[in-house]
Amino acid sequence: MRRAIRKRGGELHAGFIVRSPGYMETGGDDPPMIEMVRRLSGPLFPTDEERLPEIVEAIRTEKKEKPERNAADL
Repeated sequence: MRRAIRKRGGELHAGFIVRSPGYMETGGDDPPMIEMVRRLSGPLFPTDEERLPEIVEAIRTEKKEKPERNAADL
């Protein structure tokens, strides 16, 4: 994303991690499988709906910070 923006003369000032729809879908309701997926995938990132107020506020106030890259950045 940063490259695409720079190519057009802009600069990336922020980036947010959100969990996409279907992140934990396993193709069924098998509790052991769901638990294994959760254990292997690490911490759950917030959904876009959960983070939307924060993202809107960052845009509104023109907040500039290093884009998030992993759960430690949240």
